[in-house]
Amino acid sequence: GLLADYERSNELFGKDQSPRTITDRRNGVRHVFAEWLDKPISTITKQVVLNKIYEWESQRGSRGQVLKVCDYMSAMFNFAKTMDRIDQNPFDIRKGRISRRKKQVHHWLNIAECKTLFSWIEKLQRPEKHTSLIKDTFGLGEYEATVKVQRQLQYDAIALTLLTGLRKLEVLSLRWDQVYLSRENWRNTKGPYFEFIKSKQQEP
Repeated sequence: GLLADYERSNELFGKDQSPRTITDRRNGVRHVFAEWLDKPISTITKQVVLNKIYEWESQRGSRGQVLKVCDYMSAMFNFAKTMDRIDQNPFDIRKGRISRRKKQVHHWLNIAECKTLFSWIEKLQRPEKHTSLIKDTFGLGEYEATVKVQRQLQYDAIALTLLTGLRKLEVLSLRWDQVYLSRENWRNTKGPYFEFIKSKQQEP
């Protein structure tokens, strides 16, 4: 079928995808579009795709799920179009349509804000040196929570995320055998370092 041919093509041309993505695509396609799997792909029209989206949104309340699977299907049908199996990709119906999602607003810290943030991280990591400041700012309850080891680990994780750009999962999954603090383990680096596994590519 188209799904199997698409995955073989990805493997043949070295388009690496994580096992999680492959599993998610297979499960999504087989769940959302189960009744299509035995039909010729040429019978899947834009109206059929639109009806499927309406069905899942109105009856099952799963608009996000069906749109995610539509992205997978669109890539598969683009492959079919490249292979001259179809003339048009019916999932192109989503292109150029106005999204009803709220526009996301992104904000980046400037240099001064970064300095302030790291200053507070440093103070919160060493509460015993900033007792009065933390008590006056947050109150006694927050001070007592701050001096706990668990809270200090949270600050370390936040600082590591900000300094390296790692994802939350990458930071939280770091193990000591991935951290190299001793000089004899530095290899070709100039100082201590750590290694991690990329979440999607599953490689160092």
